[in-house]
Amino acid sequence: MKKDVGLSEITADNETKRARVIARLQGNNLLTKSELEQLILMYDRTGCIITEDYKNYTVAVKFSGRKGVPYNFEQIKSAVDEVKPAHLQVNYEFQSNTWSEVQKNLGHGAMQKYLHGEVLKIMTAERGCM
Repeated sequence: MKKDVGLSEITADNETKRARVIARLQGNNLLTKSELEQLILMYDRTGCIITEDYKNYTVAVKFSGRKGVPYNFEQIKSAVDEVKPAHLQVNYEFQSNTWSEVQKNLGHGAMQKYLHGEVLKIMTAERGCM
């Protein structure tokens, strides 16, 4: 099926492969905000918020249902690049933990053992965001 839709070999999990094939099949249509949301939802079921800036030909995609970067972010970017118009720039935004969230979850004593960047990596890994 991948060859039928003009995709090269996809090295990813089955769900990502399926989403990529469906995205390619739907890629001949005019891309709307709703269709972009649905495309990203096929890859990342936590959802996103899309903000359009017509004047500057940009779209912001904010991953709203998760903290950190989706594990298959490169595949999401590739799928979006395949279906978006060439003149449109897509900016991606991610939520991260606030310092108070980290402090609440780890406790102040545990935080003193780590550098600032290490604490954020630990919190992201514990929530399965990377």
